[in-house]
Amino acid sequence: MIILKIKIMIKKIITKFIKKIKKSNLKKSYDLDLQKKWIMYRLADMTMKKQRFDIDFDEIYSKKYPDSIVSKYMNATREQGNLDLMMKIVDEYELNNNPEKHEVVVNLRVGEVINQSRYTVKEMLKEQKNFFRKAGHYVKPLSYYKEIIPLIPKGLKKIKIVAGGGQSIDNHKDEIYIKAIGKLFEKSGFIVSVQDYQIPDEDFVYLCRSSYLIPSGGGFSNLAARIVRKKKGQVITNLKNEK
Repeated sequence: MIILKIKIMIKKIITKFIKKIKKSNLKKSYDLDLQKKWIMYRLADMTMKKQRFDIDFDEIYSKKYPDSIVSKYMNATREQGNLDLMMKIVDEYELNNNPEKHEVVVNLRVGEVINQSRYTVKEMLKEQKNFFRKAGHYVKPLSYYKEIIPLIPKGLKKIKIVAGGGQSIDNHKDEIYIKAIGKLFEKSGFIVSVQDYQIPDEDFVYLCRSSYLIPSGGGFSNLAARIVRKKKGQVITNLKNEK
């Protein structure tokens, strides 16, 4: 009986929270044409995993994304997981806007893992949900960020949310999730802004050049975190929640 009452209370709190964030101005702008063009782009899978060799992805990427990070990596090596090469490509990438030195960059994995999930945003905020039946811890719940906030070095007040994902151009659930996480940081006293839509390569380079990074789930975010560590930046995460 007590457990049931607690569950009802938690449900009411999250419902109230969702209503508040829908009124928030923490909104990401989108470019649907660019989203459609880059919808099947897979940076980490094509460079760090074996998927590259399943079919002739080298030719596919060289035609569809000729100047991309993936194409540059494929043209340079047939080796998977060459982190030094990836760092070199990132360092040479021309990016108009780079993260500020004392800015905490929060990467959120959105896209199909939210919009095509069988779970509601409310359910994903409440607890970790798999995208696939037995795997796929891409979308982090509120509790993950609540436990990370005390780990952020004192004196850092700016949060930049960089949210990205693929295989989806329906952004409705994305927006609710992004606002929820942004609102949580605002309530903790941070100044929060959301990065507008960029192509995946630009998001990736932005993450890799951050001095402080809070990663999400998935290979894209994990790869960025590895590069940040290698460049002597700080990756802020709660290992208890990393799976």
